Amino acid sequence: MKIFVLLWLFVIASSQGDNCPKPELPAPECSDLVYRVLNDQTRSVKYNGNRHKCDYTNPPMNLPTNVSPDWQTPGWYRFEEPAGTILPMSPPCQGCCGTAQTGWTMATLPARQYERKDIPVCFHWRNNVCFTRTQAKVTNCGSYFVYYFVNTPGCNIRYCGITQK
Repeated sequence: MKIFVLLWLFVIASSQGDNCPKPELPAPECSDLVYRVLNDQTRSVKYNGNRHKCDYTNPPMNLPTNVSPDWQTPGWYRFEEPAGTILPMSPPCQGCCGTAQTGWTMATLPARQYERKDIPVCFHWRNNVCFTRTQAKVTNCGSYFVYYFVNTPGCNIRYCGITQK
């Protein structure tokens, strides 16, 4: 009788297991072993000084470069203070963020934890809020977001940061 009851419980538990929600697996890019940190204060939309920084590695030899101190290569990045905590979702002022062309996105942030989205990134220059553009990715890591950024289209172009409210 005990064997029959145990077998019956196993069958019931197995048949109901398909309806149980499966736990979401963390996105690997949320690990601090994967992402790099963007925390240079001149990256903040509040900064209006030097306008020559860029998020661009390996520029052509004949161009002067002033690569951002917190930029390394294309990859996953997390914004941290004093740079801000997210990429702005409206155009920042032209010439702020320590660069000439200021990076922002018109996309919304992913709402669910570990959700990833492809987003456009625009760079504001002169009277055109999307003078140059590129693609990026953003992942919701719960209490913060990480972005996959590529090299900007040239120098004096940079991804800006703003503090999320």
